[in-house]
Amino acid sequence: MAIRSRNDAFSRGRAPRWLAGVAMGALLVQIPAAFADDDWSFEGESTRLEDLGPEQFNALGEYTTGIVCTQCHGWTEIVDRPRQTPEQWDYIVSSMIARGAEASPEQVDLVRRWLKWVWGVVSVNSATAEDIAAVTGLPIEQAEAIVAYREEKGPFSDFESLKQVPGVDASILDSRVDAFMFH
Repeated sequence: MAIRSRNDAFSRGRAPRWLAGVAMGALLVQIPAAFADDDWSFEGESTRLEDLGPEQFNALGEYTTGIVCTQCHGWTEIVDRPRQTPEQWDYIVSSMIARGAEASPEQVDLVRRWLKWVWGVVSVNSATAEDIAAVTGLPIEQAEAIVAYREEKGPFSDFESLKQVPGVDASILDSRVDAFMFH
C-alpha cells in the first residue's frame, strides 16, 4: 500500500507557509483511514521506520506529528519557525513532551526524525554523518563520505563543492538544497 501525501511540496518546504493550515487539515482528514486505529502503523506492512519508503515515512511522520504536536498548538507554530538543526529539534520535542504532550516513545522518535528531515538544516562543515543523513535523507554511507571528504579536503565553500563528493547522490542533494549551511 502506498500512501502519498497530497501536500508533499508543503512538507518539503516548497509551498507558501500560509497553506499550512489548509494542507495539514486536508491531510489529517485523509490519512487516518490508512492506519490501524491508534497504532499508527500501516496495515499489513512493517511498522519499523527503517523499513518505510520515503513516501510512507513522510505520510506517517506528518500524521503522527499532527496528532502529537497539535494537542497544544496549531501547525503554524511548527511551520512558521525557521529551519532548525537536529539538536534544536531534539530540544524542542523534549521540551514539548516535558510540558505534557502525550506520545509513545515510538511516536516521539518518529516526530523527531520527521521534523529533522522535513524542517531541518545542517552545517555540512561541522555536522556528524548521522545528522547529515537525518536532515538530507542520504544513506548513512553517503553522509559518512561527505564527512570523510570534508576531513581530507577541508570545509565546503558552497553547494557545488558539496556535489563533488564521490559516491554521493547529487539528485538527493539537489532536492534538499535549502537544508544546507556552509558556515
